[in-house]
Amino acid sequence: MWNGPSPGEDQPSEGGAFRCIVADAADDAASLRAKLLAVTHRRVALVIPDHNPRLAVPLALRLLARAAARESIRLALVSRARPLRRLAHAEGLPTFSSLRSLSPPEDQLPSPLRASLHDLQDHVAGSLTWLAAITLVVSFALVVGLLVPRAVVYVQPISQSISGTVRVQADTQATHADPSRGLIPARDVYLEIHTSATARVPGPGRSTDGRAVGYITVENRTTEPVVVPAGSDFSTISGIHYQTTQPVTLPPRVGATATIPIIALFAGTASNAERGQVIVVGGRLRWLITAVNAEPIVGGGPPGEPFVTAWETKATVDQAMAEARRRAAAALEAQTLPGETVVPETVDIQPIEEVFDHLPGEAASRVTVHLTARAHAIIVSQSDLATVAALRWQPQIPGGYVPRAGSIRVGSSRIVSRTADHGIIFDVPLTATVEAALNTDVIASYVRLRPPGDAQRDLAHLPGLAKPARVEIIPHWMPVALRVQIIDSSSSRPAPAVAP
Repeated sequence: MWNGPSPGEDQPSEGGAFRCIVADAADDAASLRAKLLAVTHRRVALVIPDHNPRLAVPLALRLLARAAARESIRLALVSRARPLRRLAHAEGLPTFSSLRSLSPPEDQLPSPLRASLHDLQDHVAGSLTWLAAITLVVSFALVVGLLVPRAVVYVQPISQSISGTVRVQADTQATHADPSRGLIPARDVYLEIHTSATARVPGPGRSTDGRAVGYITVENRTTEPVVVPAGSDFSTISGIHYQTTQPVTLPPRVGATATIPIIALFAGTASNAERGQVIVVGGRLRWLITAVNAEPIVGGGPPGEPFVTAWETKATVDQAMAEARRRAAAALEAQTLPGETVVPETVDIQPIEEVFDHLPGEAASRVTVHLTARAHAIIVSQSDLATVAALRWQPQIPGGYVPRAGSIRVGSSRIVSRTADHGIIFDVPLTATVEAALNTDVIASYVRLRPPGDAQRDLAHLPGLAKPARVEIIPHWMPVALRVQIIDSSSSRPAPAVAP
């Protein structure tokens, strides 16, 4: 805003040499010509605001100059806009940047001197512009020269491995992982599996010679292991004798049991026995074990008749259970979420219903069982297990070493024990790498603003390095650099640092 008279008002300027006409934003050459004709003073200063596009053209200024000349008015133009002053000067009008510069009037100076002054102003302005540009370019070049190049130092600290074990409990009652307690949640999963299997009669290892077959359950009465050889004798109180068809060794504890297949010594229906009838142990084993048949012993009769026995029913159940285990493994795996795993040691498959098309003692060439089993397992999050174990690990780190970032590795966990509420306690093995702690400030001081060869020579005496450091300037054509980047070449990560 001009601090002068109102637009269009005829007022004397400082010193009384000029009368001022202040143009407003709506004035053009025609309106200002009318204002000039209304002025009786012979010296007029036309004050033009900074933004008046109607007057900032050569034609408008030419018309004003001609109108002033016809009326014998010595017209001067006052504007802070340098382009407008240049246009007015080209039309022969004296120009000023402010009202204060009207004294002494520039138009009173000789014309050659006025031209020289204008040329000097333009030259000085142009020189200042070029000087500012050159200063900016030089400053930018200095900044780029200092900040863009960098010295990259590749170091490989001395390293060694450490290992340890952390105990973590998986609990079916927990809702979230708790590293402070070494606790992770676990899930109990129960599934029902349906399978069937068929076996031929007689099964492998049995002929239709008319002898009854079955199983005898023996129990250890001592604290020592007891070997029950194949061919061991067992009998009923009435004197029907049977012998085992395969050996077995009872574990060394009182009450340890095993079930052994037996076959009658003689053919015929008399070789069949009801459940609980075979209880007599022959030979020296009578002092070491007890025995009883938990199921009937059948199959005795005329030679050549294919009777279903416990051997065939057991074979069908074994086949069905094998298929049930395979199906259960796939079904349990389908129950896991991302990052979870089935704990193999917890997988338990038990038959809960067995339906045979032929029972032991019936004549048939084949026997089929339809089996329903229950599968149970505990599922845990492998990522939770690894994370909690890593967070709880407090290894003994040698003096002068620091852990290498990202070097912790979690091995295969093993079950230590189980809790009463289906919880599991794991021992989780961990390994990690520790490396010599390097003082990055010292390394940087060896490298900053120094040629790579000189820096490498001095860094060769630095302790804690497995091999000499390598220094590289980027870009390669730069001889030195202010910025320094230190990289552990064994892991491609920033080198470990300690405070100086």
